[in-house]
Amino acid sequence: MKILNNVFECDELEYIKEKIISTFNPVGIGLNGSMARGDFHCQSDVDLEVFTQFPKDILRYEKEVSYEIKGWNKPIIQSPQWMWDLHSRRLTFAVKGERRRFDITITKPQYPVIGSNYDEITKDKLEIHIGGTYEMIHMIYGEHPLAKEIQPKFFPYYNESLRRERLNIISAGLKKEIAKLEQKIQKRDPNIFIAIHKIRKVFFQWLFIHHQIYPWSYEKRLDFQLRERLKISDSEIEIILLLGDRNLFLSAEFLSKYMRSRLS
Repeated sequence: MKILNNVFECDELEYIKEKIISTFNPVGIGLNGSMARGDFHCQSDVDLEVFTQFPKDILRYEKEVSYEIKGWNKPIIQSPQWMWDLHSRRLTFAVKGERRRFDITITKPQYPVIGSNYDEITKDKLEIHIGGTYEMIHMIYGEHPLAKEIQPKFFPYYNESLRRERLNIISAGLKKEIAKLEQKIQKRDPNIFIAIHKIRKVFFQWLFIHHQIYPWSYEKRLDFQLRERLKISDSEIEIILLLGDRNLFLSAEFLSKYMRSRLS
């Protein structure tokens, strides 16, 4: 908490927070990302999640950001853009402070949507969303609007029946992808690395759900996450991350066998 307290005492953060309150009338503002986790460094961005009920004229917010917020004593460095999230429409923009960049997301409080098939599961990244928005977030203004409703439904990690459902869906899809990967290995397909990258991200998803731990990312700090958070052995990490001096096809073969053994 000492690091977080230093961040909260930052004049720039207080300034941004007050401007957000006066402009968007939020029910809550949360600090997430590396600042909330406590593993940020001197160059880290400040990630803010702003919960507010969008009015019917939702596009009004884009104008408020483009014109009114540009009147803030801080320059916008990323223009407002709409993002259709897995559960709601969001408005994102970034403000450059004297010492840090502030990445701000304006979102309407709404339940996340659970994917019902393999394709939806791989796209929605529900684990990262729930982990970042509902578990790791640190409220610096107001209350989290869905905390009391989300808590009993999804935590810890997921209720067991939901966790089993997710694992079963992902496992079925993974086994099909592993079979395709093995065909590429046999054919010595020159595009095999693309297949490896795709299947490995889904396998990471399976690993985190299996271990009941929220991921920070499926692409960043993988060595640390596998070793320190999932407690995967060094020999397994070498296989998963394609380390060592094996050629790519042999590494892919080791990876496919390892994934099959974990899924069995």
